Amino acid sequence: MAQIKAVLPSEENKIVVMSVSTMQIAKTFTIFSASRGLGKNRQHKIHHRQKLKKKIA
Repeated sequence: MAQIKAVLPSEENKIVVMSVSTMQIAKTFTIFSASRGLGKNRQHKIHHRQKLKKKIA
């Protein structure tokens, strides 16, 4: 990140660097929360799908 800032010191590029780092954080957080809640979430999705099937049938 620091290298990019050194290469691109303009204001516009600072915003780009900030948004890129924010995206990195968001991606890491998404992966983290996904791996944490994967089993539970999968159960929930299966359960929800069964409910929908019952509604249609």
